[in-house]
Amino acid sequence: MCILGENENPVIWKKNIFEAIKNLSDIELQKLTWSGKHPKFISSLTETLARLYDDLDFERYIEYYKSINNMDNTYILFEELNKMMNDFKDYGYETELKVEGYKEILNNTKWIAITQKAKEIIFEWNKATT
Repeated sequence: MCILGENENPVIWKKNIFEAIKNLSDIELQKLTWSGKHPKFISSLTETLARLYDDLDFERYIEYYKSINNMDNTYILFEELNKMMNDFKDYGYETELKVEGYKEILNNTKWIAITQKAKEIIFEWNKATT
């Protein structure tokens, strides 16, 4: 089974995944963009998850990463983050529909743990590239 698509560039895919996880790790940015208070950008939980899962196919990227790097620490962190996100998303989607539901999400301990896990991945990636 070929994980990488015919015209897919793994360098660009990795860069885009890195940026999406970096945004996932930045709860301060989320507070601004999810509330509509950022001067240039607006976002939401749905958009954050859609970028990582729908646009970038994070779960397929995890398999691709494993095929190249085996089960290293970054792979383990990816798997942990993916499980945390899958366990949270239904609650998050429902909560986001509430008036100011984004505040409830941003203050949820499980969401805070997700952002922390994303920070761990960014740290691992930065460590690997230096």
